Amino acid sequence: MKKGPAEKERKNEPDLGFDGQIVVIVDRDISLVAEPDTIVFGEGSELEDFEFIRLLSRRFFIDNFVLKHPDAPRVYLDCIEKEFKSLFRRLCRRHGTKIARTIMEGRIKMSVLLDTAGGNTGLARIISESLKQITARGGRTDAYVPRRASSAGADIFANAQNRYVLTESRLMWHLSNITSGAISTDWKTKEELERKKEEEMAELRTMLGGIASADKRPEMLARIHEAEADENNPDNSICFTGREFYEYGAVTRMFENVLAMRKHFNRSTGICDNSRIDTFFLKSGIAVDVLGPGVLKKAGVNGRALVQAIAQFLQERKKI
Repeated sequence: MKKGPAEKERKNEPDLGFDGQIVVIVDRDISLVAEPDTIVFGEGSELEDFEFIRLLSRRFFIDNFVLKHPDAPRVYLDCIEKEFKSLFRRLCRRHGTKIARTIMEGRIKMSVLLDTAGGNTGLARIISESLKQITARGGRTDAYVPRRASSAGADIFANAQNRYVLTESRLMWHLSNITSGAISTDWKTKEELERKKEEEMAELRTMLGGIASADKRPEMLARIHEAEADENNPDNSICFTGREFYEYGAVTRMFENVLAMRKHFNRSTGICDNSRIDTFFLKSGIAVDVLGPGVLKKAGVNGRALVQAIAQFLQERKKI
């Protein structure tokens, strides 16, 4: 397990005294049809409601709207605020005012567990904005990628304060969501299309350059420029392993295997016994053969041996 520059800088920070925490599990394609599991831990109970993430996202939008759009009609902001207040009242009725207000104020902890090929960018933006809102209000945000985070999932990962990977984790961003095959009715002219592509690439440069360490930022930007200039890049993407991202100073910690990552999650959150969280780490660990030294190699294709390997993993987890 290795500490990145970001971890060293925060090591002497005071305890913020969080009143609650949220865990969001993104272990499939990001879709409006099946929203990510969202578990809220607080007041001695576990709640499940993705609406808390929408609440934080709306609060972030309101807090930043006037700064970004000073000339926008007031009536538009009024509509957003009305929607926000309605959502807050609904959550108060469902779960109690104390928990709803604690989360709305944002001084909490939020962890996102990612193993996804990407998906709906609008839903991913909601999760990213909730991370930004918590950070802005003095809370803490963590993101874990034991296997992969691509496209919209990678955007979520980049927006967390603390980013955790394995050495062989896979991270992928699209340089632009606009392709040469864009529907002509969406973009009236070629110049408009090119301008939109450049805006998106500039956003990516800002995001990845911003999370790289200061001394590695020029190298990160050069890597992005190289991917942009590569004519043999049919996926219009840029990819990193966990180790590469760590070497750019963009990772808080890098772990050698999923058990070490799970142990850190336990200590960081205090959550040691939740079946869905256990399942997330177990499935991701099996997928990349990092449960431990050669655990799947020993199991091979023997079903009984694989079951024993999983049982051993769960037993080790109890010792953490």
